[in-house]
Amino acid sequence: MKRFFQSFYGKLSMLFLVLLLLLGTAQIWLTLKTTETFQAEADQQLNLSLANNLIPDFEPFLTDSIDFKGIKNMFHYMMVVNPYIEIYLIDDSGKVLAFFAEPSKKLKRHEIDLKPVQTFLDDDYEGTLYGTDPRDDIREKPFSVAPLQIGENNGFLYVIIGGEEYDTAVDQARADFVKQAMIRGLLFTLLAAGIIGLVLFFFMTRRLRHVAEVAIDFEQGNFSRRVDTGGNDEFGHLAESFNTMADTLVANMDELKKTDELRRELVANISHDLRSPLASIKGYLETILMKEDRIKPDERNKYINIIY
Repeated sequence: MKRFFQSFYGKLSMLFLVLLLLLGTAQIWLTLKTTETFQAEADQQLNLSLANNLIPDFEPFLTDSIDFKGIKNMFHYMMVVNPYIEIYLIDDSGKVLAFFAEPSKKLKRHEIDLKPVQTFLDDDYEGTLYGTDPRDDIREKPFSVAPLQIGENNGFLYVIIGGEEYDTAVDQARADFVKQAMIRGLLFTLLAAGIIGLVLFFFMTRRLRHVAEVAIDFEQGNFSRRVDTGGNDEFGHLAESFNTMADTLVANMDELKKTDELRRELVANISHDLRSPLASIKGYLETILMKEDRIKPDERNKYINIIY
């Protein structure tokens, strides 16, 4: 196992699996965000005229001042029928005048940004238009809005689409969905793409393993081994380079062998050429030494001249 992770195939496989895991996670996140954006746009398009449709129900309670008791009873009925929305009465400066929801809930922001409201009323937008969510510090949500007369003042009926109860239900459902999607989706992705990728990497690195095997055999003395090129890609160029290097090394080794044979032949020839004169010199010297007392001076000089 350790040898597998140290191999190029093992490292490439681990890198591929990690990348696959990251891409799978990113795909799930992107799917969730896309679904959320699509849901928000669909909800807003479906409820564009919601605020306008609710105004006739609210106008009787806003003739002189805000009849909180009457509106509260009506809103309780609306929340039972459709807990998906939150309704606000705001004045022409964006200040929240009334908020109809559960008594235990409190506002986080008491003013509405009127720029999205005006953009909505002018119908000058594409896609999803987000407005201030008074029950969150920074979050914005799809909405529907319509102008409304509150007593003698101008105001707006501001409807948040997808209220806090909806968020709670969606968060819980999303958590379950993400958990199931990550477990099932990632397992399926890793299993299917992992098997396919590992098999492809095995065949892709097979030629590289062949180069390594031939190089090991060449190092151990099998100088006849060569690599099959098998293509014109990087592995093919590597195989051609190895084969060229091997041919050059073998040619240099043959030249060295020939040079060594010539050296041996030269030494043998020189030894043979020197053996006869050296033997003659040795014979004359032995004669002079053996007949030192009896040899005549003329004869000694003759032998010395011959040796010379």
